[in-house]
Amino acid sequence: MEQHSLTLSQPYRKSWWSAACVTAAIVLGLTGCSGEEKRTYKIPPSLCGVPLESDLISPFLPPGSTISVSPSTPVDGTERCTVRVDGESVMIASQEWWDEASRATPQKVASAHAHVEPNNISEDGRYVHSSRGAAWQVSCREPQRSKSELFIVIQIPESGTPDEDSMKRLAKAYAEEVASSDKCVRNH
Repeated sequence: MEQHSLTLSQPYRKSWWSAACVTAAIVLGLTGCSGEEKRTYKIPPSLCGVPLESDLISPFLPPGSTISVSPSTPVDGTERCTVRVDGESVMIASQEWWDEASRATPQKVASAHAHVEPNNISEDGRYVHSSRGAAWQVSCREPQRSKSELFIVIQIPESGTPDEDSMKRLAKAYAEEVASSDKCVRNH
């Protein structure tokens, strides 16, 4: 029995080699193009006037060149700010007073806001959070508004970066800072 060794003809070897080179170039080109973009803006030192460490805010901020924070008061008892990177909304934070009569809970507050899913409920029922949002009841000894409960809400719109553990850390720090602010001191 005659054995034949497998040899590639010259034209076939050339086309195989060309195809391999083109494929490698495409893969390398795509890898080069997908290199990490950078943040060229400075992370704000506060959120809605509440001082926070930048490492708490940064997990939710995408690469880009400009950042803006726009405060608003959509209704009495609500202070809100929207964080935008290159014009895209990436985070919304608010401090909201809910009337005692509404029997507000973090779950009820969460249901009134987009992206705040009550995936994780604390054992004491004081907060809920998910990868895209949180609602946290603020502990005020002497709330500015009697017969009202203060909540903080953080939302990460679709254009933002979800992160469940970072959300919990951010919401907790935000709620604690609000609790030590003048919002939790009744005017005498």
